[in-house]
Amino acid sequence: MSDSSQMAELLAALSEQQRTMAALITSLSQNSLREAPTAKASVPSFPPFDRTKETWDVYFARLGQHFEAHRVVSDNRKRAFLLSWVGSDTFELLQKLFAGEEIANVPYDSLVAKLSEYWKTSVHVMAARCLFYRQCLQPRQTYAEWGADLRGIGKDCQFLCPDEKCGKSYLDCLIRDVIVTNTPDEQVRLAAAKSFFGAGYRDCRSSRDRYESHGDNQTAPT
Repeated sequence: MSDSSQMAELLAALSEQQRTMAALITSLSQNSLREAPTAKASVPSFPPFDRTKETWDVYFARLGQHFEAHRVVSDNRKRAFLLSWVGSDTFELLQKLFAGEEIANVPYDSLVAKLSEYWKTSVHVMAARCLFYRQCLQPRQTYAEWGADLRGIGKDCQFLCPDEKCGKSYLDCLIRDVIVTNTPDEQVRLAAAKSFFGAGYRDCRSSRDRYESHGDNQTAPT
């Protein structure tokens, strides 16, 4: 091969390398421009989870809105933020729930699902039941509204018949009991007790409905 042919091949190879390098630089520049706003935008911190102030469901819903507001869409980023913000108590809880696993490698959805499942069980149920039994008629609140509040709280209490063949809810009976026990009006208590006397399980719902109907215009004293 002549010197001129070798020189031509060398120049052609150099030209091809230059084109490849130029294309690579252009691609990297475009990627940098796309990622620059995300890289520069800082995400404000989020308060740790405190189960004495709110439920896990409420915390998770607020966290989701925080992510949406600050355009955090990557599951990896969500996981990193969750683990750094959730607080030491919940972080340790996750370590126990995922014993033997490195939680930094657990998918974000799995972390959230495990916490939701945990707080939905015994700890959450007992807290809900305590709140249910403590509910009292509030100032200017009707008995119908009070009953609705009790029903809402009761959804988390798992008031179910332990008999596997039954499994029915006895929430209506307990709503009746709380209203009769906690009402500040002695006359209402006596009237309700007389109305409910002898009512069996099957009559609990109809009895309570009659009581709420009777109490629609009843409000707590101010």
